[in-house]
Amino acid sequence: MTPQFLRRREIGPFLGMTQAQALAILDEHGVRPVDLGRGRGHGLRWRTTAVIRVADALHAEAQERTAKPHRPRVTHPLRGRSAEELCAEFSRGAAPVQ
Repeated sequence: MTPQFLRRREIGPFLGMTQAQALAILDEHGVRPVDLGRGRGHGLRWRTTAVIRVADALHAEAQERTAKPHRPRVTHPLRGRSAEELCAEFSRGAAPVQ
């Protein structure tokens, strides 16, 4: 059975991120906490269903995005070649200058 409300320290682990990140994302999506007042056992609480709705919205946004094309791999044409091969390529077969 899941609780109806989540405490501040439970928000981060519930969403799998830090508390500050979770609070910022909930604030961006308009999820405001319920204030139970001051004192021990009181404080701010977030409705579990609202937090789940935000997580579902984040997941849906991620699924709609297309993957960015990756940069082509950088080739290293000098690796694995001998000095003679490179010298021949650079001089284009001409005799070495001394």
